[in-house]
Amino acid sequence: MNDLVKFGGGSLPANPDDLVKGLQNVSQNLQSSTGGTPFLRLLKSGVFAYGPENIEPEQDSHWAMNPNSLQHGYACWGDGELLDERMVPFNQPPPNRNELPDYGHTWSQQVSMVLQCMDGEDEGVSVLYKGTSVGMRNAVKELINALIAQLKTDPDNCVPVLTLESDSYQHKTYGQIFFPVMEVVQWVGFDGSSSDEPEDEPEDEPEDEPEEAPEAPTVSRRRRKKTASKKKTTRRRRSTA
Repeated sequence: MNDLVKFGGGSLPANPDDLVKGLQNVSQNLQSSTGGTPFLRLLKSGVFAYGPENIEPEQDSHWAMNPNSLQHGYACWGDGELLDERMVPFNQPPPNRNELPDYGHTWSQQVSMVLQCMDGEDEGVSVLYKGTSVGMRNAVKELINALIAQLKTDPDNCVPVLTLESDSYQHKTYGQIFFPVMEVVQWVGFDGSSSDEPEDEPEDEPEDEPEEAPEAPTVSRRRRKKTASKKKTTRRRRSTA
């Protein structure tokens, strides 16, 4: 024991309870920024999935976005790895980009929000949706503009209820690029109450089968059923010619 390194210049609190409280405080601050909330992602195949098991949200489900959860800031990615991110609530100015650390990679604008499913198999599930893509930033900007308009006309019902879909365009270098489409189908209050119910979307006319797409990442269609081998999905939320 005498060979252990001795830490100089300090001592532990005399009261062990103070030490426990201090450690608990540090532990809480070191928790993931999601607080255990699973991430929602739009996969390269155009399919939404959340959590480490890549669970695909039920089709036509409705998700409420908590306006108080909106954050903006910057994220730095390098070689497919998140090096750092600096996020603040929407009612605070974003971090000064010129004062961010230099990791040898570009800092990109990032937005994030928390969604909660209101119906179907995923009812009650909360997810964190964040990203730096132009498509997501455009979708969130459109959502924020709709939220501003709603607050001016009906501030009591300022929680947007969304459907999670995707669309795509053809990039001359990277091929087919998918981006999120978050359509507001209803506005509710923070307690979930509303005089309006979401309208059923009309069925689309039959379309030609899309061409065979590259193999998509593996997703789980059902949370309650686990099989030895997962099915690979080729379903699209929305396809374009």
